[in-house]
Amino acid sequence: MEQLRHLYLPEWQSVSGKLSFARLFNLQTLVNVSNEKCNLNDLVHLSNLKKLRIRRLRRAGRTKLKDDQIKILEKLPNLRVLYLNRLSFESETLVFSQGGFPHLEFLTLNRLFDLKEWRVEEEAMPSLQRLRIQLCYKLRAVPDELQEITTLKELTIDGMPSRFCSRVREGGEDFYKIKHVPSYGMEEAAVTLIRN
Repeated sequence: MEQLRHLYLPEWQSVSGKLSFARLFNLQTLVNVSNEKCNLNDLVHLSNLKKLRIRRLRRAGRTKLKDDQIKILEKLPNLRVLYLNRLSFESETLVFSQGGFPHLEFLTLNRLFDLKEWRVEEEAMPSLQRLRIQLCYKLRAVPDELQEITTLKELTIDGMPSRFCSRVREGGEDFYKIKHVPSYGMEEAAVTLIRN
């Protein structure tokens, strides 16, 4: 089991107790991990991890990622793909620290219903190429530092409120933050805007 490289957990787990990943040193892919079913502090040992999908699987309860656990994820040296899905983050503010996520290429923020503010500090996500923001209804704006991420090639905004979309639309007050992105798509309500 220690040689395992890819682990796809079912969306709905009926495991009693917590799973441990601390000895899976060769793990490269971990999908549908829930912080209520495992100790996310184990992830710090997974230096080969490239793809991570975090999801809150149980409907009852309020177990979500804490700020200190985001800091653990930021330090994973080979993480390339990160999905934060379905109520997986607890705070109204998400902060990606300076120099965090050094090799992250693809990030999805999906259904983080409590999230109001996302801050990206200097030199965080310097390799980011694709960003998807979906159904984060309370998120007010894209981070200022997004304009500094020159590697960003694709931005998808899906199912976001019109007040958010109007800010990043061409001519909007936050358009300057994303105008360098060669390809972006935005869908709000029944209106779809595409620029390639």
